[in-house]
Amino acid sequence: EDKGPQVLDSNFRIDMSTLEKRKGFLRLYTDYDVEMDNAELRLSFAPTFVKIDGAEVDYNFQDGLLRFGKLPARATVELGLM
Repeated sequence: EDKGPQVLDSNFRIDMSTLEKRKGFLRLYTDYDVEMDNAELRLSFAPTFVKIDGAEVDYNFQDGLLRFGKLPARATVELGLM
C-alpha cells in the first residue's frame, strides 16, 4: 500500500503540511521563532528540490536523511516530488 510521501522525523517542529500533488510538492509550515543552522528531515522519498520561502536552496539527501542547513524563523519548506 502506497502511503504517499511522508516526513518520518524532523529536528524542528512542523506546524502543518499540505500535499500539492498536481503541483508536485509537499509543503511544510514551521512555527519556530528563531533560525536553525542544521535543519534535517527524515523522508520516505528523495526530494527533487528544496525551497525555503519560495527560494530554491542547496541540500544533501542520503539514506533517507535530508539536510538543508539554515531554516529561517516561521519558514515554509517545499519538497519536490517529481
